[in-house]
Amino acid sequence: MSPSPSSPASEQPSTLHIEVWDSESGSPQHRPLPSDCVILLRALRGASAIHLALSAQGKVVLRAEVEAGEGEEVQLGVHLSSGSAPRLTAPAGRSLFTLPPDTYFRPADPFLPPRQSGRLDLIVLVDCTLRSYDEKGEDNGRLLEQKEHWEQHLEALLRFIERVAEESQSVRLAALGFADDPLQKVSAHDLVPAFRLFPAIAEQRRLEAISIPELGTRLARIPSSSGGDFVDALADALDECAAARWRPDARKLLLLSGDSPGYSILNPAPWGANAAPRRKDIESVSLDLHNKGVEVVSIFHPVPAASGIHDRPRVPELLHYARQQYRNLASRHQDFFFLAPRFEPESAARMVTEAHDAVVRGAGLGELVSVS
Repeated sequence: MSPSPSSPASEQPSTLHIEVWDSESGSPQHRPLPSDCVILLRALRGASAIHLALSAQGKVVLRAEVEAGEGEEVQLGVHLSSGSAPRLTAPAGRSLFTLPPDTYFRPADPFLPPRQSGRLDLIVLVDCTLRSYDEKGEDNGRLLEQKEHWEQHLEALLRFIERVAEESQSVRLAALGFADDPLQKVSAHDLVPAFRLFPAIAEQRRLEAISIPELGTRLARIPSSSGGDFVDALADALDECAAARWRPDARKLLLLSGDSPGYSILNPAPWGANAAPRRKDIESVSLDLHNKGVEVVSIFHPVPAASGIHDRPRVPELLHYARQQYRNLASRHQDFFFLAPRFEPESAARMVTEAHDAVVRGAGLGELVSVS
């Protein structure tokens, strides 16, 4: 890929169209453009960049992406000179990258969560390697083994689910936990994970019509485990969630609570954080969930500063990496990402139930604000 201006080598098209997201119809639309114009595009919430596709006679002749934060408006120049291919120009300091025109490089479409369907599918995914800290920052051991602290967090999760499910006549739920695969040639008990996924039987990890109290009972039964290295089986767990038999017409929510990151290809963990070969990667499985219409709500458990762990070499880098991954996993980065100490079930549930705008994963089509 190369920075702006972008101009693939092809013959001059007759009439240009740009593919944009239309909020009124809730779908991608093609809009005609003059041969030379200035367009103003708005990035959808949750987007990391705006994806552009200019086409002529039904064929994409220019594909590009411009950096943009969610909700940010970006002005671009579209130029079409006689005998040349179309070009895009961006303001100084704004990166604009060209992509091959092939459909392979088109990002996943945004999706609109079902409104007033009366159906809710929700999975709670718990990091079983979580540790518990008291108000002085003392490490009390694994959270799931600390009955009082785990029950407090579990109660908050269930209150959140109760509020989100209030308007639904049909609710299906599931509870999953993840740890990691055993490390080769490691025998120390505190470094050997007890399991990769829990429950061990795949059929028990599927969505079913159970009550919220029954979900709480299942969550309370999830055992704790060591994680071995820093990166754990989060990607495998998300992949399992994608196969949980989501209903097409239901609001689909995945509630993730933890602090262990998963394996990433695009943004690898810092050196030494991952000591095992991996089956799945965060990018592929999160895209699969997105294509199924699943919204991710993530609750990250930070290590308190009073613990003294932040003073150790390289630890701040690792903790920041994990926090950023949980934030990026959230379907709406600002609204669906929470820190566990500040997680308020009622306000979080209100934020989720009132979110009806399009959901984007990574780069996405922009809204066309104006053409001049």
